[in-house]
Amino acid sequence: MPGYTVHTWDASKSIPDLSGKVIIVTGGNAGCGKATVLELSRHSPSKLYMAARSRAKYDAAMKDILAANPTANVDFLELDLGSIDSVKTAAQTFLAKESRLDILINNAGILGHPAALTPTNHEIHFGTNYLGHAALTTLLLPLLRRTASSSSSPPSSSPSVRVIHITSAAAFTRPPLTPRTITWDSERSTRPDLNEFQRYAISKLAQILYAKECALRYPEVLSVAVHPGRVGTTLLDGFLGGGGKWSLMGVVQRVYDRVAAVYTAEEGAMSGLWAATAPSAAAGVDQEGVVNGGLFVPVGVKVEGDAKCQSKELAAELWEWTERELKGLGVEASVLK
Repeated sequence: MPGYTVHTWDASKSIPDLSGKVIIVTGGNAGCGKATVLELSRHSPSKLYMAARSRAKYDAAMKDILAANPTANVDFLELDLGSIDSVKTAAQTFLAKESRLDILINNAGILGHPAALTPTNHEIHFGTNYLGHAALTTLLLPLLRRTASSSSSPPSSSPSVRVIHITSAAAFTRPPLTPRTITWDSERSTRPDLNEFQRYAISKLAQILYAKECALRYPEVLSVAVHPGRVGTTLLDGFLGGGGKWSLMGVVQRVYDRVAAVYTAEEGAMSGLWAATAPSAAAGVDQEGVVNGGLFVPVGVKVEGDAKCQSKELAAELWEWTERELKGLGVEASVLK
């Protein structure tokens, strides 16, 4: 992709021992998410949760993971990010079991879905990719903060407490998003004024802005957004348009992803793994390490994105809108203040 240089990073040699760490990976049953779970399982985390929409998806993924790492110990967490009720249940289930959370990787997502709404009447890409993850993060943020301040935290040489948002360069490369298209209240519709790529791009922009704002408000929790690179994605798998057929743009994107993919799922997972486990940068240092609130492309290269990605006003506006929206949906949002 034009505009940045791809750097390699060897997860098997670079990820430290994760003993004592509790980790959640959403969408951990397929693609980059499954590759992420597999690699993390090799570094001895205390608990590793694969958040997936069904036990069947978890079971199928675990067959592959155990074939590659017979000692993998991965727990199942049922989670459908398109349903706020499912997000609430998943958070409650997790909080009833665990007293700490060190790393949350918000990886799951959809792309190329025909015009549709979530059960809470949000545009389906935005509701799933952004709002579902924002709700999950909101519900888990108190535990993340407690873990960060806990005297029983593992040594500082281990990765710090982090929330990693797997975003996409689609937010700032294609198609162009204008101020007219970025109106958060409009996400309470199917966005008939936009195509599938634009709907997806807005959800990915929201993730970038949310990560930046969370870093400002809660600096004790490292919050970053990473682009995994062009991967032969499974984001489209299982999503059919009306009459059991793909939308035209969805078909085009699916074929293009398979033919033009630059990275395998394992390679695409490197960006998120780096952000989750690499040393954090010293205050004020942007060149090396994971920078709180940063946006990164493969692997570990900090970029700024376009003006929208850098807008403090847009990020604050999104945060406040999200707080109101989540309160209206019954998600306890006091931690967003």
